[in-house]
Amino acid sequence: MQSSATTWLRHPWFAPILFTLSLLLVTAGMLLMLLGSAGKSGARGAQASPIDAAPVVVAITGAVNRPGVYTLPPAVRVVGLINAAGGALTGADLGRINLAAPLFDGMSVYIPLVGEAFPASTGAIQVNINVADAVTMERELGLTKKESEAIVAYRSAHGPFTAIEQLLLVPISKTTYNRIQNLVTVAA
Repeated sequence: MQSSATTWLRHPWFAPILFTLSLLLVTAGMLLMLLGSAGKSGARGAQASPIDAAPVVVAITGAVNRPGVYTLPPAVRVVGLINAAGGALTGADLGRINLAAPLFDGMSVYIPLVGEAFPASTGAIQVNINVADAVTMERELGLTKKESEAIVAYRSAHGPFTAIEQLLLVPISKTTYNRIQNLVTVAA
């Protein structure tokens, strides 16, 4: 007669379970090592960590539960602002908002309802796309590096923009265009 321990060791699920547990332990150990070295790397690097950066003060209006002005950590994205405002209302058109866009101090975000046009002015500073560099467009408009560099390249190749609608020739997505069209200007 075999002991219950011997029977258990020969069970067909024993090896996969043991392998999975071993893998989890190794992964947890590596994660702890990485977290420990990440805390020490700040002393070696010259860059400020996001923890050392100043918080951003941003406004959110439109289809959210608690519109208002919020002070948030600098690494928060638009989705974090929406969550801070109690989430989006039923019927909010989040497909026209870049939820992954970084926030910058003084930014105003408007969340439209499905079918609603963006207001003529959201109170945000307008960025002149004829003079702004790629970094400014990324920071002020929440564009990706690729999008902002494409706008600068188009402007260099074709001359100054004469109408905001020309951004669609860059090309940028219609979603991005709808989000930034009231935040940009082509003024001389």
